[in-house]
Amino acid sequence: MKKIVNKILGIFILSIVAFSCKGPVQDYGELEPLDASKAVVKVIIGSAYPNNPLMYVKANGKRITPKILMRQPYPGGGYGTNGNATNEFILLDNGKTKFELALPKKVDDGTDSIVYHAKEYDLEPGGRYTILFADTAANTTSALIKEDLTIPDSATFRYQIINIIPNVEAVDLYVGRWANGTAATNHTSDFDSLLVSNVKYMEVSEPFILRSGFRRTFKIRPHGAEVVENNVIARYSSSSTSTANYFEYLDRKVLTIFTMGYAGQTSSALMPYLSFSITR
Repeated sequence: MKKIVNKILGIFILSIVAFSCKGPVQDYGELEPLDASKAVVKVIIGSAYPNNPLMYVKANGKRITPKILMRQPYPGGGYGTNGNATNEFILLDNGKTKFELALPKKVDDGTDSIVYHAKEYDLEPGGRYTILFADTAANTTSALIKEDLTIPDSATFRYQIINIIPNVEAVDLYVGRWANGTAATNHTSDFDSLLVSNVKYMEVSEPFILRSGFRRTFKIRPHGAEVVENNVIARYSSSSTSTANYFEYLDRKVLTIFTMGYAGQTSSALMPYLSFSITR
């Protein structure tokens, strides 16, 4: 018994010494890759097909994602998305990088069945990015947006929004009173406030800040449309039954909002969505 106690005491003392040597852990608000010359990238497939196929993305000829669904930020995830709810990125070499969105063969042998889109982007050393794909077949396109991984002030969230709905030229983003569900009958426009105006297709807004700690409903309407519920293209309200699980009750998050799907469609594969990718 004495030997066991002595061993435990020794481990405890070593732990104190090790902690003392390292000093307190600090968050400097800047996420650095292991190699500062590398770039980090997150992938979002916003190409909506009726059968919702599994697709993948390649960089310079190599797959950088597994087979994933549309509306599934990879790696990581978000809110109102497929996938998890973590903030992760893919580490890539800087320089000219050809990204491809492809469909695997029915029996996946590692080769492409269809390459829907290919485009080359120049990744900066230390760059932080999200690449998004939108539309379908020969109309498939992409956008590479820069991400800011610095942490916002306490009790705030930082957002930006990109519109990737092909049949809506531009959207306005509103925030209003929280109500559960997505049906218009559950919501009211009486307290809606305009956050961002005229976000054109495949363009990203300037960042904006909102206080955390409040439940909200986020809504998008066509740019300039009357502020009524019938003009809402898509909305997002957390459906959690516990207020502790509403993401707005977290703190100091960085989120990229993305709109996708097709206005006027009602099937789960094609309908418009308002989703949040976790950046930090």
